[in-house]
Amino acid sequence: MQTTHIANPVRVRALRISEVKDITCRVEGYGQTSPDLQLRLEDGSGYTALSDMTARYIPVPGDYLVVQEDGYAYLNPKDVFERKYSPIQADAAAPQSVVGMPAACATPTPNPIAEPLPPIDPPQGWKPRIGNQVMVKGYIANGTDEHPGLITRVHGAGQGAFANVTAFPDLQSPKIFSSIPVYSCRAAADADYPGSNRRQNGYAYLLHEEPGQ
Repeated sequence: MQTTHIANPVRVRALRISEVKDITCRVEGYGQTSPDLQLRLEDGSGYTALSDMTARYIPVPGDYLVVQEDGYAYLNPKDVFERKYSPIQADAAAPQSVVGMPAACATPTPNPIAEPLPPIDPPQGWKPRIGNQVMVKGYIANGTDEHPGLITRVHGAGQGAFANVTAFPDLQSPKIFSSIPVYSCRAAADADYPGSNRRQNGYAYLLHEEPGQ
Protein backbone atom coordinates (compact mmCIF):
# COMPACT_ATOMS: atom_id res chain seq x y z
CA MET A 1 0.00 0.00 0.00
CA GLN A 2 1.28 3.45 -0.88
CA THR A 3 0.96 5.88 2.04
CA THR A 4 -0.16 9.47 1.48
CA HIS A 5 -0.05 11.24 4.85
CA ILE A 6 2.06 11.41 8.00
CA ALA A 7 0.98 12.69 11.41
CA ASN A 8 2.54 15.85 12.79
CA PRO A 9 4.90 15.29 15.74
CA VAL A 10 3.12 15.83 19.05
CA ARG A 11 4.93 17.71 21.81
CA VAL A 12 3.55 17.58 25.32
CA ARG A 13 4.32 18.49 28.91
CA ALA A 14 4.04 15.54 31.27
CA LEU A 15 4.55 14.74 34.94
CA ARG A 16 4.39 11.37 36.63
CA ILE A 17 1.62 10.94 39.22
CA SER A 18 2.92 9.96 42.65
CA GLU A 19 -0.31 9.92 44.68
CA VAL A 20 -4.03 9.68 43.93
CA LYS A 21 -6.75 10.70 46.40
CA ASP A 22 -10.50 10.39 45.80
CA ILE A 23 -12.20 13.67 46.80
CA THR A 24 -15.64 12.92 45.37
CA CYS A 25 -18.47 14.28 47.50
CA ARG A 26 -20.88 11.35 47.79
CA VAL A 27 -24.36 12.24 49.00
CA GLU A 28 -27.02 9.62 49.68
CA GLY A 29 -29.48 9.64 46.82
CA TYR A 30 -27.10 11.34 44.43
CA GLY A 31 -23.98 10.19 42.70
CA GLN A 32 -21.66 10.46 39.75
CA THR A 33 -20.24 7.69 37.65
CA SER A 34 -16.61 8.90 37.70
CA PRO A 35 -14.64 10.25 40.69
CA ASP A 36 -13.05 13.63 41.34
CA LEU A 37 -9.39 13.01 42.15
CA GLN A 38 -6.64 15.06 43.79
CA LEU A 39 -3.32 14.13 42.16
CA ARG A 40 0.10 14.69 43.68
CA LEU A 41 2.75 14.96 40.97
CA GLU A 42 6.41 13.99 40.97
CA ASP A 43 7.55 17.60 41.36
CA GLY A 44 5.43 18.04 44.52
CA SER A 45 2.68 20.09 42.87
CA GLY A 46 -0.96 19.09 42.79
CA TYR A 47 -3.71 18.84 40.22
CA THR A 48 -7.45 18.23 40.55
CA ALA A 49 -8.81 15.84 37.93
CA LEU A 50 -12.59 16.22 37.79
CA SER A 51 -15.05 13.53 36.75
CA ASP A 52 -15.14 14.62 33.09
CA MET A 53 -11.41 13.77 32.89
CA THR A 54 -11.51 10.57 34.95
CA ALA A 55 -14.46 9.30 32.88
CA ARG A 56 -11.88 8.48 30.20
CA TYR A 57 -9.35 6.86 32.55
CA ILE A 58 -8.83 6.56 36.33
CA PRO A 59 -5.10 6.87 37.06
CA VAL A 60 -2.92 5.10 39.60
CA PRO A 61 0.49 6.18 40.95
CA GLY A 62 3.07 5.90 38.19
CA ASP A 63 0.72 7.09 35.44
CA TYR A 64 1.09 10.49 33.79
CA LEU A 65 -0.74 13.81 33.59
CA VAL A 66 -0.19 15.05 30.03
CA VAL A 67 -0.86 18.51 28.58
CA GLN A 68 -0.66 19.19 24.86
CA GLU A 69 0.64 22.45 23.36
CA ASP A 70 -2.96 23.60 22.80
CA GLY A 71 -3.68 23.22 26.53
CA TYR A 72 -5.71 20.02 26.31
CA ALA A 73 -4.98 17.88 29.39
CA TYR A 74 -5.51 14.15 29.86
CA LEU A 75 -4.40 11.15 31.90
CA ASN A 76 -2.25 8.42 30.39
CA PRO A 77 -1.38 4.94 31.71
CA LYS A 78 2.34 4.52 32.35
CA ASP A 79 2.91 1.84 29.73
CA VAL A 80 0.96 3.71 27.04
CA PHE A 81 2.76 7.00 27.69
CA GLU A 82 6.25 5.53 27.83
CA ARG A 83 5.63 3.51 24.67
CA LYS A 84 4.31 6.53 22.78
CA TYR A 85 6.54 9.38 24.01
CA SER A 86 10.27 9.90 24.36
CA PRO A 87 11.97 12.78 26.23
CA ILE A 88 13.10 15.66 24.02
CA GLN A 89 16.85 16.01 24.23
CA ALA A 90 17.78 19.24 25.99
CA ASP A 91 20.47 21.57 24.72
CA ALA A 92 21.93 24.88 25.76
CA ALA A 93 19.65 26.85 23.45
CA ALA A 94 16.43 25.21 24.61
CA PRO A 95 16.64 23.95 28.21
CA GLN A 96 14.39 21.05 29.13
CA SER A 97 11.56 22.19 31.39
CA VAL A 98 9.41 19.09 31.77
CA VAL A 99 9.61 15.66 30.14
CA GLY A 100 8.37 15.80 26.57
CA MET A 101 8.34 19.52 25.76
CA PRO A 102 11.15 22.12 25.84
CA ALA A 103 10.55 25.48 27.47
CA ALA A 104 10.81 27.25 24.09
CA CYS A 105 7.64 25.45 22.94
CA ALA A 106 5.48 26.60 25.82
CA THR A 107 2.31 28.44 24.79
CA PRO A 108 0.80 31.54 26.46
CA THR A 109 -2.13 29.38 27.64
CA PRO A 110 -1.83 28.77 31.41
CA ASN A 111 -0.66 25.21 31.93
CA PRO A 112 -2.40 23.40 34.81
CA ILE A 113 0.63 21.28 35.71
CA ALA A 114 2.80 24.40 35.91
CA GLU A 115 0.41 26.19 38.26
CA PRO A 116 0.97 25.81 42.03
CA LEU A 117 -1.90 24.75 44.22
CA PRO A 118 -3.91 27.67 45.66
CA PRO A 119 -2.96 28.54 49.24
CA ILE A 120 -4.92 26.47 51.72
CA ASP A 121 -4.42 28.60 54.82
CA PRO A 122 -6.51 31.82 54.75
CA PRO A 123 -5.59 34.99 56.66
CA GLN A 124 -5.79 34.61 60.43
CA GLY A 125 -9.34 35.09 61.65
CA TRP A 126 -10.87 34.29 58.25
CA LYS A 127 -14.53 33.40 58.27
CA PRO A 128 -17.19 33.05 55.58
CA ARG A 129 -19.48 36.05 55.37
CA ILE A 130 -23.09 36.61 54.45
CA GLY A 131 -23.24 37.46 50.75
CA ASN A 132 -20.03 35.61 49.79
CA GLN A 133 -20.30 33.95 46.40
CA VAL A 134 -19.53 30.24 46.64
CA MET A 135 -19.51 27.07 44.60
CA VAL A 136 -21.73 24.40 46.13
CA LYS A 137 -20.91 20.70 45.65
CA GLY A 138 -22.82 17.56 46.56
CA TYR A 139 -26.12 17.98 44.72
CA ILE A 140 -26.51 16.76 41.14
CA ALA A 141 -28.81 18.74 38.87
CA ASN A 142 -28.78 19.18 35.12
CA GLY A 143 -25.71 16.96 34.77
CA THR A 144 -23.40 18.65 37.28
CA ASP A 145 -22.75 18.59 41.02
CA GLU A 146 -21.32 22.14 41.12
CA HIS A 147 -23.64 25.13 41.41
CA PRO A 148 -23.10 28.84 42.18
CA GLY A 149 -24.55 30.03 45.46
CA LEU A 150 -24.68 32.71 48.13
CA ILE A 151 -24.09 32.46 51.87
CA THR A 152 -27.16 33.58 53.82
CA ARG A 153 -26.08 32.84 57.40
CA VAL A 154 -22.80 31.97 59.11
CA HIS A 155 -22.39 29.75 62.18
CA GLY A 156 -18.63 29.88 62.80
CA ALA A 157 -15.14 30.84 61.62
CA GLY A 158 -12.17 29.14 59.94
CA GLN A 159 -11.92 26.43 57.31
CA GLY A 160 -15.03 24.27 57.24
CA ALA A 161 -17.15 26.72 59.25
CA PHE A 162 -20.83 25.88 58.93
CA ALA A 163 -23.09 28.22 57.00
CA ASN A 164 -26.47 28.29 55.33
CA VAL A 165 -26.18 28.56 51.55
CA THR A 166 -28.69 29.09 48.77
CA ALA A 167 -27.57 27.39 45.55
CA PHE A 168 -28.82 28.22 42.07
CA PRO A 169 -28.81 25.07 39.90
CA ASP A 170 -29.11 25.79 36.19
CA LEU A 171 -32.72 25.72 34.94
CA GLN A 172 -34.04 24.78 38.40
CA SER A 173 -35.43 26.52 41.44
CA PRO A 174 -32.96 27.69 44.12
CA LYS A 175 -32.02 25.02 46.66
CA ILE A 176 -31.31 25.79 50.32
CA PHE A 177 -28.44 24.02 52.11
CA SER A 178 -28.53 24.28 55.90
CA SER A 179 -25.31 24.21 57.95
CA ILE A 180 -22.82 22.92 55.39
CA PRO A 181 -19.03 23.43 55.68
CA VAL A 182 -17.59 26.38 53.76
CA TYR A 183 -13.91 26.74 52.78
CA SER A 184 -11.80 29.64 51.57
CA CYS A 185 -10.89 27.88 48.30
CA ARG A 186 -11.22 24.59 46.48
CA ALA A 187 -7.79 23.36 47.61
CA ALA A 188 -8.80 23.85 51.24
CA ALA A 189 -11.97 21.84 50.64
CA ASP A 190 -9.96 19.07 48.98
CA ALA A 191 -7.50 19.00 51.89
CA ASP A 192 -10.35 18.42 54.37
CA TYR A 193 -11.25 15.06 52.80
CA PRO A 194 -10.71 13.27 56.17
CA GLY A 195 -13.60 15.36 57.49
CA SER A 196 -15.92 14.38 54.65
CA ASN A 197 -18.41 12.64 56.96
CA ARG A 198 -19.64 16.04 58.06
CA ARG A 199 -20.02 17.01 54.40
CA GLN A 200 -22.61 14.35 53.62
CA ASN A 201 -25.21 17.06 52.92
CA GLY A 202 -22.85 19.00 50.66
CA TYR A 203 -20.20 21.67 51.09
CA ALA A 204 -19.09 24.93 49.48
CA TYR A 205 -15.96 26.94 48.77
CA LEU A 206 -15.51 30.61 47.96
CA LEU A 207 -15.26 31.59 44.31
CA HIS A 208 -13.03 34.51 45.25
CA GLU A 209 -11.85 36.41 48.29
CA GLU A 210 -13.17 39.88 48.98
CA PRO A 211 -10.48 42.45 49.97
CA GLY A 212 -9.77 42.41 53.68
CA GLN A 213 -11.39 39.05 54.36
